[in-house]
Amino acid sequence: MQVQRIEKMIAEWASANAAAIGLDPNAIRASYIYNPGGFDNLSIRLTDGRTQLHVKLAPPDNAPRLRQWAGVSDYLAESYTAPSLVYEIDREIVPGYPYGLVFEYIADAIPLMETPNPEVALTGVLETIAKLHCDERLREMLPRAETRTYAEAFEDE
Repeated sequence: MQVQRIEKMIAEWASANAAAIGLDPNAIRASYIYNPGGFDNLSIRLTDGRTQLHVKLAPPDNAPRLRQWAGVSDYLAESYTAPSLVYEIDREIVPGYPYGLVFEYIADAIPLMETPNPEVALTGVLETIAKLHCDERLREMLPRAETRTYAEAFEDE
């Protein structure tokens, strides 16, 4: 499906749901976020010129994992400075993507390739990953059958 068509569909949905997601319905623009990692989810940046949001839509196979994220998103935002969940999308906006989430957009992020000292950033990422994997409260929040090791998650991807 064409990127422009996807952007148009999401912008139309956002305009119709502007009050719920905190955007001006008359100024909404949607732009595709390229994901070179090969993941199946679809990411779009929404803005009304004042506020920016990140929309992540999942195909049926990925929807359970994204729902799982929604269930722990408040904890992740409080404990790990993850972007806050703004809205849960429980219908198909773009064909083939029946579920999605709308998050705050991290506007001041710098791509790792553009970071003056990437080693410091990578060290911080590794420290956060280690903290996540040792977080017993988070483990208790996740369904036992869905708990995977880092190696299992890596192999799945």
